[in-house]
Amino acid sequence: MGGAPLTWDHDPFRGVDPTMMQDSLKMTAVERFFCAIESSNNVARIVEAARRTARRTFEPLVILDALHRHNVQYIVIGGLAGSIHGSDSCTHDLDICHRRDRENVDALARALRDVDARTTIGSLEEDRCSFETDGGRIHCLAIPAGTNGYDDLFVSSWTLEVGGSIVRVCSLDDLIRMKTAAGRLKDRIMLEQLYVLKLLTDHRE
Repeated sequence: MGGAPLTWDHDPFRGVDPTMMQDSLKMTAVERFFCAIESSNNVARIVEAARRTARRTFEPLVILDALHRHNVQYIVIGGLAGSIHGSDSCTHDLDICHRRDRENVDALARALRDVDARTTIGSLEEDRCSFETDGGRIHCLAIPAGTNGYDDLFVSSWTLEVGGSIVRVCSLDDLIRMKTAAGRLKDRIMLEQLYVLKLLTDHRE
């Protein structure tokens, strides 16, 4: 599914300033990971000050460490994956695609218990579910839009080591595929950046 060429019918740079993404591409993937977390928490602090309400700090390493300890098979997708690839969009939650076999779902359940997960949407027996945890919000998707699930995304995924945990991340092409299929307003907004990022990375290669 991921082999078809990516096309778009408009100027991808229209309305998108590539400067920050060009700077981001000068960093390593691990540096971009931590930069994304810092940006997210800076925004959260501003929102908290404006609303005078407490907001849980986004600490995805807390969740990723638990997934690593329990040998959960998963792939980071969504906004954080975009940031790792070089997008300058800001995300406040962790999206993963997990393998849906019984052993892995049980391992995921144990990892979520370690981070005091509280269900907000669905359950692990469904295709999609969400939890609030000690590290922030996590969305678990067995079959993300536009894909056939974990095995499909695994083919083009890659890994990086962050804080002692091995983190598997979806490819940029697959992220574009998922955002295109999802088609929500926030997905279409992010696609503008991902298309530019695709051009920039292809040019670098």
